[in-house]
Order: sequence, then structure tokens, then C-alpha cells
Amino acid sequence: MYFKGLWLQPFLPQSTRPGLFFTSHFEYQLVDMMVTMTLSLMLVLALPKFQLEDSFQLSTALLKLGFRDLVTGNVNLTGFTQERLLDIDAVYHKARIAVDEQGTETSAATATAFPRHAHSTKILDFIVDRPFVFL
Repeated sequence: MYFKGLWLQPFLPQSTRPGLFFTSHFEYQLVDMMVTMTLSLMLVLALPKFQLEDSFQLSTALLKLGFRDLVTGNVNLTGFTQERLLDIDAVYHKARIAVDEQGTETSAATATAFPRHAHSTKILDFIVDRPFVFL
């Protein structure tokens, strides 16, 4: 599966500048921080550029989730294959995500849309300078 989403208002590459990203209360590293301001929401957004890629062997996780028959080779996959029983040695998963000034590119993605709120005259700062989870 492939997904490429562009920002509604892309970050300007010339606005990307070094910024602090805190990995703990006392430790930080310098990262390329994309910065933009949107007038429709009166919001200043600072988000680090990042790219992640990883591979996972999922057999242990599947066992813990209760898919014992799938992992041990005792699963009946009638309807999926002509073989009644199919041996599965391992299950692997590889994922990649890249977030930059243009948008997000990933091998799989889930997107959530949030409703727009009423306009405010207060400017909010949304600075992503600590570890975060993206779904």
C-alpha cells in the first residue's frame, strides 16, 4: 500500500531552520524544524522533518494476540488457498514514512480529519519539540 499526502498549505523550504527537539527533560538534539503560520486558524506550527523506516518480524506479536494457529501452521485457510492447511514460517512487516515541507509519504497510512473550529483572534503556538506518536 502506498500513500502520498500533500499539505493543504505546504511549508516553505526557506522557512525550515534548525530547532531543538527534546528527547527527555535534559537531553535534546538539533533537527530541521519546518515552520509555518496559518491565518485561517491563527496558528504557528513547528514540526520536525523526519523519515523512518523499519522492518518487523511479527510472529511473536501474532502469538500474543491469539493467532496461534496462523503462526504454528495449523490454520485452515480454505477459501484463501487451494491448500487446506498452510504452513507459515514467519510474518514480516516493513513500514516507511517521510514527512517534509511538501507533505507525507508512507507505505501505509491512516488519516484523521478534525473539524474546523470557529475563528479565534488568539494565536496558538503548536511546537512539536518532544517525542510524539503519529497514527
